[in-house]
Amino acid sequence: MDEVKEALKQKEVVFGSNSVLRKLKQGKLKKIIVAKNCKKEILESLEHFSSLAKIEIVKLDVNNEQLAVVCKKPFNISVIGY
Repeated sequence: MDEVKEALKQKEVVFGSNSVLRKLKQGKLKKIIVAKNCKKEILESLEHFSSLAKIEIVKLDVNNEQLAVVCKKPFNISVIGY
């Protein structure tokens, strides 16, 4: 969770699976953070494209509701990229 807080303070963060996949395909991400209850199909897509781009995926042990609270957003967040 400290990694998420640091990313929010320092870097431009992308929220949501579609936005993260788009930036991942463009090669504009360095790391992806995934909640533990992220949908299987989304996780498989992220793993596929991140392996091609050699980008690390960090799987958190918190669900998407808790991740949203840490990010101070009023909606659930399953995927964050920066």
